[in-house]
Amino acid sequence: MNIQEAAAASRLSPHTIRYYERQGILPQPPRGPNGYRRYTKEHVATLRLAKGLRELELPL
Repeated sequence: MNIQEAAAASRLSPHTIRYYERQGILPQPPRGPNGYRRYTKEHVATLRLAKGLRELELPL
């Protein structure tokens, strides 16, 4: 799935997803032939976990 789809599935913004990648919270996803990031269900699960931890005010 692309970043828009991952954002919708995780209820995070694309900006936040890219930030989590830069910070090492989310592993860098592979890129498709067009150079776009390709997210998996595992990436979305990690994003949902990070979102839940932030909602509990726990540090990432």
